[in-house]
Amino acid sequence: MVIGSGIIANSFLEKFKYRNDICIFASGVSSSMCVNEKDFQREKNLILDSQRSIPQDCLFIYFSTCSVMRPICDHSPYIKHKINMESVVNNYSPSLVVRLPQVSGFNGNSENLLNFIIRSIKNNKEISIWQNAE
Repeated sequence: MVIGSGIIANSFLEKFKYRNDICIFASGVSSSMCVNEKDFQREKNLILDSQRSIPQDCLFIYFSTCSVMRPICDHSPYIKHKINMESVVNNYSPSLVVRLPQVSGFNGNSENLLNFIIRSIKNNKEISIWQNAE
């Protein structure tokens, strides 16, 4: 089973759509700039509802961010939320948390880095790059 409709969910959809032993949870807050508590709560509720609705022995796979390991990001509401969601997921057994870096691909998500760059180029808009960005 696959929960979500973005780049990650769509990459698993064909193979895992009808599986009842694995739940790919690829939904929720995707913007690292998010500070909206309602969005964070919506993702948490969706995780908990999803865990309640799947068979007890179903592997629950959650996608988080590598940024949780960066000390500079400790105070970000998004990072705090992701750490909290990892804890929620790890309280479910069996579970797996996969930490990913920037995910890129073509979809309708304007928060996606690649889509932002493409849209900016097409619209001849300036792209600001932070000093010391890596």
